[in-house]
Amino acid sequence: MRLSALAAAYGTPALILDESDVRYRCRSYVAALPGTEIAYAGKAFLCRAVAQWIAAEGLSLAVSSAGELAVARAVNFPSERTILLGNATPADLRAALRYGVDRMVVDSTAEILRLAALPTELSDYETAAREILGLMAAVRDHTGVTLTELNLGGGHAVPYLAGDDDVGLASFADRVRRVITSQCAALRLPVPHLVIEPGRAIVNRVMITLCRVLAVKRSAVGRMFVTLDGSLIETPGQELYGAGYSVHAVRPSNAPSEPATVAGRHGEAGDVLAAAVALPADVRPGDLVALPGTGAYSHSMAPGYTRVGRPPVIAVKNGEPRALIRKETISDLLVRDIGL
Repeated sequence: MRLSALAAAYGTPALILDESDVRYRCRSYVAALPGTEIAYAGKAFLCRAVAQWIAAEGLSLAVSSAGELAVARAVNFPSERTILLGNATPADLRAALRYGVDRMVVDSTAEILRLAALPTELSDYETAAREILGLMAAVRDHTGVTLTELNLGGGHAVPYLAGDDDVGLASFADRVRRVITSQCAALRLPVPHLVIEPGRAIVNRVMITLCRVLAVKRSAVGRMFVTLDGSLIETPGQELYGAGYSVHAVRPSNAPSEPATVAGRHGEAGDVLAAAVALPADVRPGDLVALPGTGAYSHSMAPGYTRVGRPPVIAVKNGEPRALIRKETISDLLVRDIGL
C-alpha cells in the first residue's frame, strides 16, 4: 500500500498496522518456546480484531482491566486462556470472575508498576526465574505443596531506533529454558508450566504512525524545526518513558538531509517526538512523514489532551486496508460531557 493512498483515504494522523506481521511474531514466539504459554499483554495495544488474531494463533491474553476484558469478551476469547494482571480493582475482579478467569497476578507495591514500564534486560529474566523457583522450593519444603506454574511476565526490550539492542527471540528462549531446567534440577522441582507475556515485542514494530507536516521553521542559526499534525497523543512514549522515534519523509527528494527537531501540534515542552533526525532540507507543509515502531503504548495510552480525538487504526493485509478503530470524532468527545 502507498502511504499517500492511506493518508488520502483515512486522513492523518493515522496508525497503520500490518496484520501479517502481528501473526508472524505470534507464531515466532510459539515456535521458539514450545510448550510455553504465550500470553499477549493487551496493554500494549488491544482491539477486537487483534484479540481475534491472538486467539487464532493460539496465544493467551493478559488483560489489565475490566475494559480490556470487555474487548476479549466481545470476541469470545477463551476465559481459560485469559490472565488478569494487577493491580486490579474490585470491579476488575468481579468482571474477571463473571467471565470465568481463574488466574490473576497480584502485585504488591507501586514500585513494581513503575519498574514494569522499563525494558527488562535478558539477564533479569534469568535472575527472576532463579529467585521465583527458589521461592517455589521454599513453599514445597514448608507446606508440602508443589506449585506448577511459573509466570515470568513481559516487558523485555525491543528496538525503537536503528542500532538499538534487540533481544533475539532464539537467544531469549534458549537462555530462559536453560536456567529453568538447571535450577529445577538443583532444587529437585518438576519443571513448571511456563508463561511469558510479550506485548511490545509482538506489536511495537508492526505499526507506523503516519502524519502530515503542518509547519517548517528555522531558528536564527538555521536549525530546522518541523511541526506535525500528530503529537504525544499518538506517540506518548517519548514523554512517558523516553522511547525514541525515527522520522522518515514519504515524498522522494533529491535535497540533502539535515538535522531537524520534530514536534507535535500542542506546543508543549514535552511534545517533542524526535530530536536531530535527518529530514530532506526541502521538507514542506503538507508532506507526509512516517514514524515506525509505534505499535506499543501509542493508541492504548493516548490521552484526550486539548480535546483532540484519537487517530484511527488501519490494518493492512495483502495490500488491502481496513479500519480496526475509527477516528474519534468531536461528537465522541462531547458524549461524556453531560453537565448542562
